[in-house]
Amino acid sequence: MFSPNPKPPKKEKRPRVFIKRTPLKKTYKKTGEQELFEKLIQERPNVSFITGATIPNISFYNCHHVLTKAAHGKFRLTPDNIIFLSNEEHQKIHTTAKSDLINSDVRWMAYFILYDTLKIKYSQL
Repeated sequence: MFSPNPKPPKKEKRPRVFIKRTPLKKTYKKTGEQELFEKLIQERPNVSFITGATIPNISFYNCHHVLTKAAHGKFRLTPDNIIFLSNEEHQKIHTTAKSDLINSDVRWMAYFILYDTLKIKYSQL
């Protein structure tokens, strides 16, 4: 299959332009959480809800919503819904199954009892 016509010259491609992937500066509206956390840190003893151990250098990361903010928005700023956890406990509560937490330490039962109690309160609103 010989073709006497030579191939047409290739067109030059445009140079690739990469999208800038830096995060956009976003302004967040105030929810009142920061003020509530600061108030609770000042008022409550700085101890873990699970173990009762003192939490040195307590910060907002140690504050945990028992009922999630997304599913239970009305309890977002309720002090009863916020507990203090150590960094390790806070990591575990978000990444470990309920049964594994209870099997590893029975003191986690207090957390799940509080969860059920708050869930009942929330359903009665």
